[in-house]
Amino acid sequence: MLVSQMIKKSLRLLTCIMENDYIEINKALWNNKTDIHIASEFYDNENFLKGENSLKEIELNLLGDIEGKRILHLQCHFGQDTMSLARMGASVVGVDLSDKAVEHANATANDLNVDATCICCAL
Repeated sequence: MLVSQMIKKSLRLLTCIMENDYIEINKALWNNKTDIHIASEFYDNENFLKGENSLKEIELNLLGDIEGKRILHLQCHFGQDTMSLARMGASVVGVDLSDKAVEHANATANDLNVDATCICCAL
């Protein structure tokens, strides 16, 4: 194998390692933020659990009637918007990088008996 080919192969391998490290670093960051966000006033989880919709007026106006629709929600975090969409009559699948957030989202969706499922994956 030529030296130039070995260097190119090594650079591709290094890039793969760095990308995987980036994903793991980002995942750890969002796993650490999950409990902080759930407890924060910004997300107002207490009122969400009582039935408040987490979507903003502009989002609701853009969405319109979603009764009976199937929705894929990317970067769902711990699922408030995903479950809000389900409360509006859609069947929703949310995806997120954080396994901790997805675990919380699925437990909450189960407790609230909404048609929402979240899965953990890197997009």
